[in-house]
Amino acid sequence: MEAQELNKMNRRQLEKLAKGVDAALEKLTANELKAACAEATKVAVKHGFKLADLVESTHKKRGPKVKTAPKVKSPPKFKDLADPSKTWTGKGRRPQWYRDAVAAGTTKEEMLISALQPKLSAVA
Repeated sequence: MEAQELNKMNRRQLEKLAKGVDAALEKLTANELKAACAEATKVAVKHGFKLADLVESTHKKRGPKVKTAPKVKSPPKFKDLADPSKTWTGKGRRPQWYRDAVAAGTTKEEMLISALQPKLSAVA
């Protein structure tokens, strides 16, 4: 069918043609699949196997699934001085309370959780 013929068709005719093409493609694919399976079965039998044995053996070659360690949640490093229940690990996006505190002049060292603050006596 030429492009000129397609240009003369209305929507209903084109949709009917598209459905016919889709059905023909499905039928052709099914026939090709049958032929490929038959040919593969013949080759498998020629070598003394069943096709199912060959397919099954290819799936078994994969190694066992490797288990990964569970993700460990990072401990918080900073706390909000106005509300100590608000904490941040120092990773990812900075929370609004942290940005507000820095904008107000609070240093990040002041917001460090006490267990993580360096000991001043060791530095001096």
